[in-house]
Amino acid sequence: MTNILTDPAIAEMNYQRGNSLFAAGDLKGAVAGYTAVVRQSPHHASAINNRGAAFAKLGDVPRAFADYETALAIDPQLAAAFNNRAMARFQHCDLAAALRDLRAAIAIDPKYAEAYDNCAMVQTGLYQHAQALVSYDRAIALYSRHPRYSRRLCKAHVLRSLTHYHLHDGTSAANDLRAAYRLDPTTTADLVAELVERNSRDFKAAMISCAQYLARDPGDVFSMFRRALTHLATGDRAAFTLDRAATVLVLPDRDLLIADALADALTRRLRTTSGVSHE
Repeated sequence: MTNILTDPAIAEMNYQRGNSLFAAGDLKGAVAGYTAVVRQSPHHASAINNRGAAFAKLGDVPRAFADYETALAIDPQLAAAFNNRAMARFQHCDLAAALRDLRAAIAIDPKYAEAYDNCAMVQTGLYQHAQALVSYDRAIALYSRHPRYSRRLCKAHVLRSLTHYHLHDGTSAANDLRAAYRLDPTTTADLVAELVERNSRDFKAAMISCAQYLARDPGDVFSMFRRALTHLATGDRAAFTLDRAATVLVLPDRDLLIADALADALTRRLRTTSGVSHE
């Protein structure tokens, strides 16, 4: 007679239940489901890794990291655990170690789109913008093959636009924003609003950056509108209006809708974000 505590079918049922609860956002339920799997099958590396991911979303990074370590000790070829451990390391600002983990994940699974995406984020944090561009290119190519990744694809286009910007390629930056907006206007506008609001907290640095890019290329519409949105984020509507008017003069008609959507999204965000000066 099969012991229910070690029955593989019961363990698999709990594993799938944990996955379903995780997908539904019931993270505590997912932890319980994965823990049940581990009790029944202590060497179930995927369940341990997934429990770590649930812990991470609950804000318990130390327990998440411990699960990733355990999962990798059981299965050193588990690419997802390398990816997840990298993100835990990223949260603790250990970018070099995070990058090593992501490269290990990609070596195991060269078609792991999320690992390329995360790799680009870490490389950006390390100011390795040229390398980040290569990683975003690969992530976007892989995301594009699967409709279920449309939201991630949209976000990757937005973030790659910033990478192009850092590499002084305003044309490609604008093209990426257009591509993101075509995919998902709401996600694009909300993400840009979040990025602008966050960067505007260091207003002086943001203005210096815009000035540097515009000195290099006075017709850089991307930098013009970034400066306009930064003024909006800090509550200076008069400066925003002046910059927006200058932007409209050189902005292609097809982009006016996008520009207005970004400004509207930022305005909505400011209404609900504490600690930001705005009208």
